[in-house]
Amino acid sequence: MVRFSDIPAALLRSTHLQLAAPTIAKAAKRIDLTTARRNTRSINVAERCGFECEAVLSNARIDNAGVVDDTCVYVFKGASR
Repeated sequence: MVRFSDIPAALLRSTHLQLAAPTIAKAAKRIDLTTARRNTRSINVAERCGFECEAVLSNARIDNAGVVDDTCVYVFKGASR
């Protein structure tokens, strides 16, 4: 499993991820990412890059401030249009 934290920062820019995700998908059986439900910026980037929300895990994480939050699981479904 590749986590967002494993991806170089330069690739996390929306345009780079949009270009890389289809290429990575050819070699991978599944690409997924997780993010806090309150992290709307990460959610927007994921959706623009062709990821779709597959599940929401209720109360699955505690952030650095000690706040309990849901975790969104996104899976790559194809290039955005």
